[in-house]
Amino acid sequence: MFKIRLAIISLAVLLFLSACGSSKPAPSQGEAAKNSDSDLVVAINTLATRLDPQNQGSTSDNFVINAIYDNLVNYDKNGQIIPVLAEKWQFSDDGTQLTFTLRDGARFHDDTPVNADAVKTTFDRVLDKDNNLNKYSFYSQFIDHITTEGDLEVTFHFKGPFSPALHYFAQAAGGIHSPANLKQTGEEVTNKPVGSGPYRLKEWIQGDRIVLEANPNYWGGKPQLASITFRSVPENASRSLMLETGEADLILPVAATDVERLTQTNGLAATVFPTTSVLFLGINTKAAPFDDVRVRQALNYAVDKKTIVEKILLGHSKEAQSFLSEQTWGFSPVGNYSYDPEKARELLKEAGIPEGTKIKLYTPEGRYPMDRRIAEFVQGNFQEIGLDVEFQVFEFGAFQQLTDSKEGYEVVLIAWGASTGDADALLRSILVTGGSSNFTNYANNTLDELTFKGTVALNEEERRGIYKEIQEIVKEDSPLIYLAENTQILGSSSHVEGAYILKANGTLVLRETVKK
Repeated sequence: MFKIRLAIISLAVLLFLSACGSSKPAPSQGEAAKNSDSDLVVAINTLATRLDPQNQGSTSDNFVINAIYDNLVNYDKNGQIIPVLAEKWQFSDDGTQLTFTLRDGARFHDDTPVNADAVKTTFDRVLDKDNNLNKYSFYSQFIDHITTEGDLEVTFHFKGPFSPALHYFAQAAGGIHSPANLKQTGEEVTNKPVGSGPYRLKEWIQGDRIVLEANPNYWGGKPQLASITFRSVPENASRSLMLETGEADLILPVAATDVERLTQTNGLAATVFPTTSVLFLGINTKAAPFDDVRVRQALNYAVDKKTIVEKILLGHSKEAQSFLSEQTWGFSPVGNYSYDPEKARELLKEAGIPEGTKIKLYTPEGRYPMDRRIAEFVQGNFQEIGLDVEFQVFEFGAFQQLTDSKEGYEVVLIAWGASTGDADALLRSILVTGGSSNFTNYANNTLDELTFKGTVALNEEERRGIYKEIQEIVKEDSPLIYLAENTQILGSSSHVEGAYILKANGTLVLRETVKK
């Protein structure tokens, strides 16, 4: 009994000495992030909500989808089309067919093969209108049907010549599913994604974080990172603090007001990436008095875009010269409306709009760089020309539901870009009559006809001429007030390399990121 008691006492003494011998406390969250050389922490303003490529609805979704799924083709950091699951491709002479030859040996996270049947299954699913997927019209507008030849050849048969097709397959919506997982999960695939990309889903706590782990069997070689954690941090100041303390390795976006401080901090950087996104004020052309083009033009003249870019965005963006960004194929600098409040008042008077007329201006907060401050500034611009402005701020989810409904609002602050890098995608989404995201309810038969001509034209110069004419029409009709070409500002620690943002669609790409 004495020996047992002695042993217990000795063990207690050893434990006590061990505890006293280390004065270093357990690492904080920030220190843990700094000390791990294989786990990446990314703090972002909004977390993904849908991880189904063909049903995604935001850029935040695309950040995660890009790491989990492979496309047939994708963009490199310079915006050029590169092979991914497809090793090569060939258009038919008449431009109505596109055949992909797949790489051999790629496998999904569930260890089933990536083959022609998987590609066909993925696109047949989105082309089935009854599935009610977000990207139905994105692909059904030009794909008629799909055929396969053996395990590694798949052909897309178009409804007619479709010049920008490769850009549509490179968009996040082109991610290829595991057919076995689709069959097993059904509609739950959005929460239980299985792709063939370098990372796979490990944990998802809605509204808080998404954790990805490396796919050890990735056909492109094992990823450099063991895990990637996306953290939801809506507040600009909180994200910047996380980067400064080491709790995060990357933050997105960086507020314009934080750029100078971060760039002057040793070991940190704030990198500005151009994108195809343009910040607009969208005007509901079905709601009186905005069905009168003179009223829409008046609002265009009323807004001081230069001050927005220089004083609110602090020069990290540039004033838009079209509804297309300069980074978009087909862009022409057709010019913007000058800041001319007197001209705006004249147009309102000509349209019979009395002083004190009430209008509604709605904005999300935290979705776009300095969105609320910009909207408040615009409110002042509109009041200067005699309008009574009802101003309302929305959480982005509610704001998105409102604009998706295409009613119940008059003027909204919103941003859109050509997600494929080609003008066609943006036109079909937001300006063609009945477009899936035509939040201005704009309708112009000439624009519709020109858009179709631009789609089927195989000559690049002919297409450019068509898109220039479209941009001139939109400027004159003024369903939009284009403010600034959006940039994405990525905050990073110096030990992170290989992260970048695609200019085509603003997607943060982490597929080849390393942490030194």
